[in-house]
Amino acid sequence: MERGVSVLWSPGCRAVILNETIGTNLSESHLFILLPRFEQIDLSEKAGKAHPADARDVDGHIYSFAARWLDDNRILFKVTGHQDSLPVTGFSYRYVYDLRTGSMVFKKHLEHCDQKNEWC
Repeated sequence: MERGVSVLWSPGCRAVILNETIGTNLSESHLFILLPRFEQIDLSEKAGKAHPADARDVDGHIYSFAARWLDDNRILFKVTGHQDSLPVTGFSYRYVYDLRTGSMVFKKHLEHCDQKNEWC
């Protein structure tokens, strides 16, 4: 992965998400709530607190990003990557962040991801 950003506007344009690829091994995601009052939320940090990664997962490449808005108040959030230590295996976690409650809820750990699956 190269350095870069992607932007996801909420359906009602009251909030925006900035996904930032920081380097070849790390990315972060920040939510900016614009209305009714400005607030900034580190979604990557929220995911880490909702379901701490396996100790081996933090020794490697970690990509956390908002995948899409499920509706005006909920975000599908993903954490994927792989370990650098042997044996090298990948991981893929799914969460839902709710703007109304401010909570990030762990939903799934996917061993294999079929693109037809709504959680991929």
